[in-house]
Amino acid sequence: MKNYSLVYSPVGGAGEIGMNMYAYGFKAQNKVSYILVDAGVSFPKVDTEPGVDLIFPNPKLILDNLSDLEGIFITHAHEDHLGAIGFIASKIDCKIYCRKFTAEIVKDKLNKVNVSNKRVVTVKEWPFEVKLKNASVSFFPTTHSVPEASFLIIKSKFGVILHTGDFKIDNNPILDNPIDYKKLGNALGGRPSLCVVDSTNMLNENKGKSESLLKESIYKIINQSKGRIVFTSFASNLGRLKIIADAGEKSGRSIAVFGRAMNNMLSKAIETGVLTHFPNLIDPRKAHLIPRENLLVIATGSQGEIRAASAQLSRGKYMGLEIQDGDTFVFSSKTIPGNEIAVNRVINNLSEKGVAVIYSDDREFHVSGHTNIPEMMEFYKKIKPMLVVPMHGEIRHLIGHKKILEEKKIRAEIVRNGEIVEIDKDLNVRKDSSNKPEKLFVDGKIIAKSDNIAFRERTRMSSEGLVVILITYRKVKKSLNVKFTSFGLPRFEDYSDELKSNAEIYLNKTAKKKDRNKLDEFERFIKEDIYSICGKKPIIKIAEMEL
Repeated sequence: MKNYSLVYSPVGGAGEIGMNMYAYGFKAQNKVSYILVDAGVSFPKVDTEPGVDLIFPNPKLILDNLSDLEGIFITHAHEDHLGAIGFIASKIDCKIYCRKFTAEIVKDKLNKVNVSNKRVVTVKEWPFEVKLKNASVSFFPTTHSVPEASFLIIKSKFGVILHTGDFKIDNNPILDNPIDYKKLGNALGGRPSLCVVDSTNMLNENKGKSESLLKESIYKIINQSKGRIVFTSFASNLGRLKIIADAGEKSGRSIAVFGRAMNNMLSKAIETGVLTHFPNLIDPRKAHLIPRENLLVIATGSQGEIRAASAQLSRGKYMGLEIQDGDTFVFSSKTIPGNEIAVNRVINNLSEKGVAVIYSDDREFHVSGHTNIPEMMEFYKKIKPMLVVPMHGEIRHLIGHKKILEEKKIRAEIVRNGEIVEIDKDLNVRKDSSNKPEKLFVDGKIIAKSDNIAFRERTRMSSEGLVVILITYRKVKKSLNVKFTSFGLPRFEDYSDELKSNAEIYLNKTAKKKDRNKLDEFERFIKEDIYSICGKKPIIKIAEMEL
């Protein structure tokens, strides 16, 4: 490698949807200074990661080079890009750069973990630059399903890098302006040496649909509904919330927003000026007083989250409001893979109430916030990158992205989570695949690696149950007593006396043989006995006590 080169490593996000975190290193004279781009989370799978709250990637490369880290840059305010910033900032003391709306969300994350938010630096868009030792970084406005999403334009002696974050080419967005390609060309100063690009929709060959095209269908369904109408969507999709609220106002309905996350997003957007002319809202606690035909509700919980407003409405009441036969409920969202069961539970609960539920994926009430293949090809024609590294996607998305690029004679290189590449000014790539990615799990107040989280034990308890056995030895009477306590075993009271009797007979026999301390053999006996009776293999915990 020459005197100046780029080090790049996806900490997370290049192999899954979510957990976006990318390290860039600027190498000059064999010394490397780093920045970290984004600090995202993903959410646990209930069947394999029970009890976990959040998951984020372990930034080992950065932790091993803390003295050389110059800052963290957050591209936009989605959980899969900033949800871990509080946990990361509690271990890494450096400045956090982001635009004004994102900065407010980041500050909230830091406050929750008692980390000072004074390190958050609010930056303006290009041509403003954050000057670093061996590079500069600019935020360039793009469009996405959250306000102020940004490309990062990174300039160093290696060349120019365009990191897209999440983006969508929308020529008629609701809140932001379309991408200004002339201005982007000026900001790049020519062909970028490297583009690190969103791959989320790189298996979708359909032409993308503008957010603004939802206005007509959303107004129509609100205007035609005779009873209450409830929309659920992602809390951060403020352009969508504005379309829904504007349509409700036009239809003469009072508008209530249910859910803390959505109300927080709205207040931050209005405070920072990224959301203007939003219709007046009523106090959600008074929504139940509004005549049914005059009420529009926008609620959190589009992914079936059990504690969110939508799920609570499907089960009963939320803030005194109960929806019923004749009301309408619209999912203005796409179900994220893995959430189907939770979403279907909400749909079925609502349907049983007689509520008309609209949840089709026909793009009538929802469009993606990511760029599809046709628009992405237009993007590449304008940008003309010398080298592309696909990011943000499962392996199939990254491979699909690369295949399409190669068909268009655009050079592409897949770099997976944990891999470290060094790229010189001539775009020669050297890859180190020896580093394996590692996930960290937020489990209550504990952050731990996978081998420190009792996934197997929890999963087993959920399906097989738990039995606690207390063996009491009485020295004076030279006798023993066994007490069983069970959790999760079916009709345990029907056979508990039999288990107790068998256990005491077994222990008395082994006591005579002076084998009383061989609890492992006793545990095997009890497991076999329980399995022969009820067909379950519970976790067994044994305690002993002498009196």
